[in-house]
Amino acid sequence: MKNQYINRLKAVKNEMAQLNLDALIIPHEDEYLLEEVSEHNNSLKWLTGFSGTAGVVESIHRLTNFHMRWRAIAQADSKYI
Repeated sequence: MKNQYINRLKAVKNEMAQLNLDALIIPHEDEYLLEEVSEHNNSLKWLTGFSGTAGVVESIHRLTNFHMRWRAIAQADSKYI
């Protein structure tokens, strides 16, 4: 399952390179900034598998960071990272 998310991140990074993008931010919230997003708008879950309600991925060149609430770190360590 982790390979699925690694492959998705690689695909996003490849697309960023083709579009000459320096950075990309993928929040949990949708375009209306709702905390509870519908399944088809949950880009963060699609990319990382993270099902929590507060997280963001920032991808800058070769570096990718995943930020979340402190109480979700244990869940992410065992399930997603």
